Amino acid sequence: MPGSIFQPTDVTTTYREVFNANFGAVRVTFDQSRLSQSYVSGETDFDSFVSTTGHSNSGTGMMLVNSNGQNQPNGVVELGETIAIDVGTTLAIDALGLWAAGTSESMTEMAVYADSDADFSNGGTTLIATFDVERAQGCRAYRFPTVESRFVHIELLGHGGGDFLRHGEFAVCAANTCPADTNGDGELTPGDFNGWIIAFNNQDPACDQNGDGACTPGDFNSWILNFNAGCD
Repeated sequence: MPGSIFQPTDVTTTYREVFNANFGAVRVTFDQSRLSQSYVSGETDFDSFVSTTGHSNSGTGMMLVNSNGQNQPNGVVELGETIAIDVGTTLAIDALGLWAAGTSESMTEMAVYADSDADFSNGGTTLIATFDVERAQGCRAYRFPTVESRFVHIELLGHGGGDFLRHGEFAVCAANTCPADTNGDGELTPGDFNGWIIAFNNQDPACDQNGDGACTPGDFNSWILNFNAGCD
């Protein structure tokens, strides 16, 4: 399961849906219907899938919303509204996969929060990180330090302009709660040192032992700490 991609079980939003169930519906952000290939939730490798899949449409296949829920030319996409992802169970996660729209109406900046429920407005939120969002139909991984949560909120901080908010699907990555196990055999052994060296040379995410999203020589000291700490 560590490193696997997980499909949300539900997505809700403070924006309003427009059009109909097949055009601009919230459900298309997690039902895999417009991905170039499908995945098995909890089994498919997150990194491999993210690097090879695209979204089939940057317009009608994307979620389409505006501030008042009407298809009007003067609609305004308001910043500060949220999209809530329900993973279905409390899970240790360390990345959000997002198939963004390749149009000017995509989000350009987001804040990601963990929460105890799907309601962003009632407190209980913890800011995970803020990210600039690439305009690309291929999936991008937005990585952050491991957090345990069932609900993840995305707050829209930037938008490219236009009447609608367009984007594709979301997924999350199950974190490795034993990060020093860099060779992935389920055990902590001296062989994991070689695993870290290989990950470092390949700039593989397993190299990032301090959770800062980068793979640097400083991660070796963090690997030693993680190795000595054992597994959760």
